[in-house]
Amino acid sequence: MESPKFTMSYNQFLAFGIPWKSIEKVSRLPGNETLTALFGIWGEPACLRCVFQGEDGRLIMRLVYWRNEYRIPELGLSGKDLVVGESYTV
Repeated sequence: MESPKFTMSYNQFLAFGIPWKSIEKVSRLPGNETLTALFGIWGEPACLRCVFQGEDGRLIMRLVYWRNEYRIPELGLSGKDLVVGESYTV
């Protein structure tokens, strides 16, 4: 069975009813913690907001850019390659 698509538009995100301000924005993912990939929200002009759930339930957003091929250095992969529900450890 194929997993749900990770990326979505901002309008699709709004349909989930998650308050935007409830998501913690970080410039680097926290170390020594397992994070679960939830979704990626396309932004303007060419950024991807990758949203994870921490072990304590908090939502964390890591912004990545086209100019860097959407790479998340802490994970060593592109945000476009994240899988919904997959766990990642920094």
